[in-house]
Amino acid sequence: MNSYIKSLFVFGFMSLFHKANAQLDTLQLLKKIEINQKDYIGKSFSKLLNDLKKLPPEKHYTTYNCLYESQFFFSKDDKNKYKMTIRWDYSMIYKAEVLEDINKLNIFDKKTEHDYKNLIVKRITITNTEGVHVMSYGRGALKKYENPYVYLDESLEREKDMMYGESFHYFICWLQRRYMRIFAVENVTDKKDSNKISQSIFHIKNSFNKSAKVVVDWDSSISKKQVMQYEKANGCTFRNDERNVYTNKIIKKIMFCK
Repeated sequence: MNSYIKSLFVFGFMSLFHKANAQLDTLQLLKKIEINQKDYIGKSFSKLLNDLKKLPPEKHYTTYNCLYESQFFFSKDDKNKYKMTIRWDYSMIYKAEVLEDINKLNIFDKKTEHDYKNLIVKRITITNTEGVHVMSYGRGALKKYENPYVYLDESLEREKDMMYGESFHYFICWLQRRYMRIFAVENVTDKKDSNKISQSIFHIKNSFNKSAKVVVDWDSSISKKQVMQYEKANGCTFRNDERNVYTNKIIKKIMFCK
């Protein structure tokens, strides 16, 4: 009997020892990735997955609010204490436009790998946690106004200074939260260089199909070559593919006009 109890004790100890070692190995590998994340930033997720062959993600949880973020877990039974959170480059997401099965915990299978492998990594964070962090942005849905200038008169005038020096993506996000979208764009040629664009006039619509105009001065001029192909194909119509030209451009000044 004593021999049996002793065997159980040894078995239990060895099980805990292996589990602790597994946790340590996971932490060491993930921390190494976090420390060397410069090797992955701006590159496709496939490079990181390749370096995670010994420790592939088992589950993931992705959320979206103008930006996509994904939490990756490395244990099937949710016992692993460490997770990796990746913020994705939004320009790349716009090309794919949508990720499926967001806001819920999913198995990281071959289909998921296929959907995510070409996404561009923007930031990597490793944390010691046992649960999914349900990410929340803002204060929920805003009231819908039939007149789009209600938001422009009040919110944009109050908040525009915070957009100066930020990428145009943040204004796109600002519009989305207020049930508005860009449907057309006019570009103004730089007075000093006819091959550059220094200002863009964006025509926006809300959910009531009411329109307004927002004028953006760019911190650095945009090459005409970048937008010519879209102007030839779309005219002034602003489509998702054209959005990629502007999304990383830095706002110098923003205003609305009636």
